[in-house]
Amino acid sequence: MILLIACNARFSHAAFALKTLRANLPPELHERSAILEFTIQNDPTEAAYEILKKSPKIIGLSVYLWNILFFRQLTEIIKRTNPDIRIVIGGPEIAMPQSRIQGIIAGKRGISADTALRLAAYFGNSAEFWLNCQNSYELDMVAYSGKRDEILSRVHPVVPASA
Repeated sequence: MILLIACNARFSHAAFALKTLRANLPPELHERSAILEFTIQNDPTEAAYEILKKSPKIIGLSVYLWNILFFRQLTEIIKRTNPDIRIVIGGPEIAMPQSRIQGIIAGKRGISADTALRLAAYFGNSAEFWLNCQNSYELDMVAYSGKRDEILSRVHPVVPASA
């Protein structure tokens, strides 16, 4: 099974690129393919569950910069659950190499200050927003890995000295 996956800002948006791609697949591949659509409000863990229920061999992601963090979390969960699934990433390019976007999506690189500045310039928001997204993602991954409680149990707060 080949799954083509979109992550829209809301369900009123349509995944035209994926629908066009699927419509132009050879008949033998079209029959073995499907499109799944999520929104950026969906929980990546629940989305991964929906995807994995279909037992795909190949997953195609329609990546845009505004859904990159969703797909990054999603791909990490899928790869941890089933590393044999092949994930193919496509989407528009902005003022940075496609390899940088793919690295962020694959969880092999974070959003650096340089990347945050580029994203902020492209989307008209702040670099701090993108760096905060990176920080939130890293904290979520620590919690998801089960290490959060272990880390916190080893840290003891400073007790102020009495005057």
